[in-house]
Order: sequence, then structure tokens, then C-alpha cells
Amino acid sequence: MNLTLLQFELLVRMERHPKQKHSQRDLAKALDVSLGVINKTIKELNDSELIR
Repeated sequence: MNLTLLQFELLVRMERHPKQKHSQRDLAKALDVSLGVINKTIKELNDSELIR
């Protein structure tokens, strides 16, 4: 599977901070994208079974 840069950055951020709760709003701010883009990216990763 090919990951987009945003998907990769999101996975890396979650992996580097496994004990931290990651709100979608905080992730959007940290990755400098809109909340809608984060929601779409999380759905794509969930559909690909890369996150739960």
C-alpha cells in the first residue's frame, strides 16, 4: 500500500507518542491541515486497517 505524506506523518506522530491522547483537532493543528482533512485521513487509515 502506498501512503500519502500526510498519512505517514499522522502514523509517525501517533507512534512516537503512544500514551498521549490524540484529538483530531490537536492532530490537525500539529500537522497544519484542516480538521476535515484529518477526519478523512483517519478514515482512510482505518479503512486500510492501519489504525483502529
